[in-house]
Amino acid sequence: MAIDQDLRERAEELYVYGGLTLEGVSKRTGVSDRTIASWSSEREWRRLREDHVERKRALKRKLDELREKSLDSAIESGDPQAILAAYKLEELAEKRRRLSEDGGQVADVDRPRIFLEDMEFIAEVLKEIDPEGLKVFARNFEPIVTRYKEKDQTG
Repeated sequence: MAIDQDLRERAEELYVYGGLTLEGVSKRTGVSDRTIASWSSEREWRRLREDHVERKRALKRKLDELREKSLDSAIESGDPQAILAAYKLEELAEKRRRLSEDGGQVADVDRPRIFLEDMEFIAEVLKEIDPEGLKVFARNFEPIVTRYKEKDQTG
């Protein structure tokens, strides 16, 4: 039954996080429409999707606020590291906007988008709890991205 559970989880992810319709999940997984509808009902996929969308909206609002505060702080302080961090956050946001305008996810799991969201989250946390750590993060951002790309290509 492990395969069945894996398939159920995959189907749920496609609906909740991938934005597919129930019919789309059925086609993608090869599971009948009826079974997909049953799984969806059992686990309340619609509610899970709505919760996911709301969390994404809240995160976007927080990230927008973070970018604005980061930019204001960088301008006020004139600190090159703060300016670089603000620039990198804005650069990531612009890439994210373009991705969204171009139709969003390219694959089932949009790993680059998730990576960028994770980087933004890390920068937000460091800004709050360890401003010096944020400077180190900003200084090492390019090598982090390079390593991620290497890992993503091989893994």
